[in-house]
Amino acid sequence: ELPDCQWRVLLPDAARGARLRVIGAGKAAASLARGVEAVLAARIDDGLVIVKHGHAESLRVCRQLEAGHPLPDEASARAAAAVFDFVGRPRAGDGFIVLLTGGASALLASPAAGLTLEDKVAVTRQLVASGATIAEINVVRRHLSRIKGGQLARALAPAASVTLAISDVLGDEPTAIGSGPTVPDPSSFADALAVLGRLGLEASIPPRALRHLRTGAAGGVE
Repeated sequence: ELPDCQWRVLLPDAARGARLRVIGAGKAAASLARGVEAVLAARIDDGLVIVKHGHAESLRVCRQLEAGHPLPDEASARAAAAVFDFVGRPRAGDGFIVLLTGGASALLASPAAGLTLEDKVAVTRQLVASGATIAEINVVRRHLSRIKGGQLARALAPAASVTLAISDVLGDEPTAIGSGPTVPDPSSFADALAVLGRLGLEASIPPRALRHLRTGAAGGVE
């Protein structure tokens, strides 16, 4: 029997051809991946871990890509695209272990359709300069992304996934760690617009970003 403080994860059935794969992102993601490999290397089929420039570590199974932090760069956009390519078309019965630590938001930058990385960076900079809280910043940038706010979890379906996260935010709110790529987003496009309205930013953010949020609030974006 396991102590109450521990829990079990049902691994994919390798005898039936099911695969176990690892995705990681964050400043400490390589260290987390090293720990997972120490326990499960023989079971892991492959893995992809996104780390800050210069923070790669020696891993046996998972390959690593480096990207920008604290602000995303073009490598961050390429890394997010690589994650989606890595996921491909998951199969029922397969499993993913997702490793998230602080910095994942910047390292996985995937602008929503019609937006550019420069649009997202400009919005984030204006939010920070206007005194927005981290919670408010996350609400807005989740709705300008195609990977944050649970959208990575959607891409992993119908495979099973479990997320292991190290929190760097007060309150340890899962939606705030890496902007919650694998947890449901409780906020809405209307909430994102409300943040911009409160801070008086609607007229100054890139028009494409504002148009995307308004289209989403009207039901035109999933």
